[in-house]
Amino acid sequence: MKFEPLEIKNAILKELNLEIISDAKGRRFPHPGIEVQLLALEESDQNKLLSALGDNILQGEIHRHLTEPRCLKATPLVEIGFVEETEDAQMKKKEFLLRYIAKTTAAAADAEVFLEIQEGYANRKQMKLVHDETFIGRCQNVANRRGGVERVNDLYFPDAREVRGKIPKALKAAENINISVSRVHAHIKYAGGSYYLFDDGSSRGTTILPAGRGKSESIDRFSGKKLSNNDLISFGEARVKVRIVKKS
Repeated sequence: MKFEPLEIKNAILKELNLEIISDAKGRRFPHPGIEVQLLALEESDQNKLLSALGDNILQGEIHRHLTEPRCLKATPLVEIGFVEETEDAQMKKKEFLLRYIAKTTAAAADAEVFLEIQEGYANRKQMKLVHDETFIGRCQNVANRRGGVERVNDLYFPDAREVRGKIPKALKAAENINISVSRVHAHIKYAGGSYYLFDDGSSRGTTILPAGRGKSESIDRFSGKKLSNNDLISFGEARVKVRIVKKS
């Protein structure tokens, strides 16, 4: 390696600055996703990069770099990969390469994705993902400190303590599960033809059991986890199953 990991990180952030655009809405980052390819010719190079930039360190640095005042808040999907050999002159020179995921919409997806409630009581038993971003939490409208609406959750697990009038029996039975879901818990983002799950700093965490088997993986706010058929997602103690149906 010609460059230290810190030098590579700073060069990546500097290159991202060139992608920020200004328009009537302000300064913003236009790409929904970034693919970072790091050149690691030797196993020792990869270990060095992983130690300094792995465990979501680089993803976090990129997201922090793209927030105000540099530009309006941006949280693109960031994927990191290693390249062991290359003929690309630019990659050899910089020891990294950035590629931007093209903007697509959920309407263009070649499959329909459903979330099916397994444990907990939600505003619906099954939900089809149709938006580029789907928000999950414990209430529908999340208020900010000034009394306005901070965000609207598409899938929410209501708190029985806040329900006016008669409480449904199913909600009463699921009360302890529902209160484990944070008001701002997680979101699912559509990018590059797939759906990715992110935690939004929830108190009880978000995990995913790939295809319902093996070991659960924790989800954080920086590195999204691509959803696959039969994945089991846990929002706190609430459980949701992912079902993907290919369009005919």
